Amino acid sequence: MDRDNVDEESMPDWEQRITARLINRLRRNDIRRAYVLLSAASTNAAKTWSDGATDKDPDTDVDETVDLFGDGAGMEANRVLYGRTAWRYRRKGYGIQATSAGFNHPGTPEALGAELGVMVRVSRERYQSAAATKAKITTAVEVNTFRAEPTALPDDPSSIKRFVTNAGGVAMRVFREEIGLKFIDITVEHYSNIIITSTLGLRKLTVS
Repeated sequence: MDRDNVDEESMPDWEQRITARLINRLRRNDIRRAYVLLSAASTNAAKTWSDGATDKDPDTDVDETVDLFGDGAGMEANRVLYGRTAWRYRRKGYGIQATSAGFNHPGTPEALGAELGVMVRVSRERYQSAAATKAKITTAVEVNTFRAEPTALPDDPSSIKRFVTNAGGVAMRVFREEIGLKFIDITVEHYSNIIITSTLGLRKLTVS
């Protein structure tokens, strides 16, 4: 950072703010890497939810993938991740149906998760994919089904794990170096390895 670009009087904590941005970027990059691995390792099935047909049931399609995961892995999935557009297509698919499924489907990820017996999340986050371009962190039209334990251990049955090597006793270590009179170099040290520990049962839906 160039000291000319910051007002140290009005923003005395600017170094902490810059460090927080670097840490957030590292974490978001880890999430992006994890998703790319998870998507590539999953068996795909195509589903149409958003056309005008009234004979569809998106939640049953997802429930089937949870069941199929269990057949492959020996225990059912406990995580379902919707891309932002897939969630919108789900709502559109139910919205055009004058049926009990159309009127009574769970309206929130939490309600759907309670019905399916899994944790449901909808990815809405973006990242800077090019100099003037933003992109969604997850593939917008995918629904990914997998298993992840909340307290990961080396031998737990999670489909994907993140291994971190602590540096100086912490997961992220910050270095500050003054370069001449004007510049300050802030570096965040971080060792992270994300691995698909088992492909058994991994499934995804690509919806339209």
